[in-house]
Amino acid sequence: MRNKQLLASVHANIRFVITDYYRGAINDVIYMVIRNTASVFVNIISVDGNILESGQANNNNNVWSYRTLIPNPDFPSAKLHIQAIDDQGTLEEKLVPFF
Repeated sequence: MRNKQLLASVHANIRFVITDYYRGAINDVIYMVIRNTASVFVNIISVDGNILESGQANNNNNVWSYRTLIPNPDFPSAKLHIQAIDDQGTLEEKLVPFF
């Protein structure tokens, strides 16, 4: 019974978001350190709240990365919205401003 309780308490955990390599250009990379997650989705949101771009991030040993596909004319005023989903379907979200 104790093992089931431990498994149930493990949720996606967004630890760090690294936006240093994102400047609003095509092919820029956003890195995220996220533990205990099965999938990560990224939205880049404009100043007026519209989604400029969205897609699934790639995982390499709990370091997730998302490579942008379109230019962002709202950089640096846009925001990054991250959705991490664990194996049980629990969602953790984080909204990060670009600097």
